[in-house]
Amino acid sequence: MFYFSRFNVKFYTHILNVLNTKNIINVFQNTGTDDDDSFLSLPIASQYVNGVDGFEAFYRTINLANGWSYMKATGTNLWGPPRQIRFGIMVEFN
Repeated sequence: MFYFSRFNVKFYTHILNVLNTKNIINVFQNTGTDDDDSFLSLPIASQYVNGVDGFEAFYRTINLANGWSYMKATGTNLWGPPRQIRFGIMVEFN
């Protein structure tokens, strides 16, 4: 805190989720986990996995690692917020 004749200035930092951990807040209903929605194990998925090069890697990246399909289907996320760092200045007048 810095003191001046008519006001004080305080600089601060507020960090949320310092370690940037994946805090699970929801899971897929079919599997009860946050990293497998069971689609790739369904018979219908085999036509995409076998017929399209890179489909499985693409599906895992978009829908499982990032939770995109869960977000689109439910409107909520699988995990809590990532690390957030906020800086601020507070000015107090005397």
